[in-house]
Amino acid sequence: MFRKLHWVGFAFLSASISLAASFTPGDVFLSTTDKTVLEYTPTGTFVQKLDSGLGAAGLYGVLGDSAFDSSGNLYVSAHFAGVVKFDSRGNLVGLFGGGYTGGAYSVAIGPDSSVWVGQVYSNMILHMNPSGATIGAYSVATDNGSAGPIDISRDGKTLYYASGASVKRFDVGNNVQLSDFGTGGDYLETLRILPDGGVLATSLQDIVRLDPAGDIVQTYLTGSTELLTLTLDPNGLDFWTAEYYSGDVYKVNIATGAIDGHFRTGNALSNLPYLSGISVLAAPEPAALDLFCLAFVFVVTQAKWRRT
Repeated sequence: MFRKLHWVGFAFLSASISLAASFTPGDVFLSTTDKTVLEYTPTGTFVQKLDSGLGAAGLYGVLGDSAFDSSGNLYVSAHFAGVVKFDSRGNLVGLFGGGYTGGAYSVAIGPDSSVWVGQVYSNMILHMNPSGATIGAYSVATDNGSAGPIDISRDGKTLYYASGASVKRFDVGNNVQLSDFGTGGDYLETLRILPDGGVLATSLQDIVRLDPAGDIVQTYLTGSTELLTLTLDPNGLDFWTAEYYSGDVYKVNIATGAIDGHFRTGNALSNLPYLSGISVLAAPEPAALDLFCLAFVFVVTQAKWRRT
């Protein structure tokens, strides 16, 4: 009997190892206009292409902003198709959620792993649970009818979103519109909340940093061409961005503006699809390691029982 228990424990350990994500922490994931996601190492080595299954023709389903949840699942905005989900091993799960009315433009993950979606042709920001059921829909003030670029505060209580050149805020806990956070200059395409309460935002030809008071304190990559996207690096010191047309991908130091990394996907040379979204995978949550440790303890326990 103890021999059988020992092998059951070993099987459980093996299963826990096999569940490890195939995505590598630190890798860069680039959404493209042909409905695929390209995975690269931080130094620019191509890893794999993820196919959304939406086909390559037309505007329908063009992939854009993306985000990872704490389990390593990847969510990618897909315009009028909604949001596409890939599991942590790169397998296509399919379309996620519903109720889209204005073109899914950006995705943000809340502290409870819920999913927030901003829409480019609507003032309605959607909130879904991890299973895709809608648990909230917020009608927010806009400057141009769009609430596409969004991010959610770390406590999950405040939505930040861009409309035109303005960075706006909405209190989701009390369902109240807040005063504008600040103005980013040109038309804003993507924004990310910084750990200090400031905001980074793409402004087409550059990227601006607003301090916690909403004032512009730094500008990056001035004179670039079509910077539509950005994401924070898990190290907390850098951000990543990509030029839509050229295929240039940059890792930029937030404090100094120095280029800490750069590679080119080859768009300008080989007519690859344009880059329309970017995200970087953080290291796994401790819960994944807990499963491994539990399995190890189980195996050791069974081994001791065998010897007694």
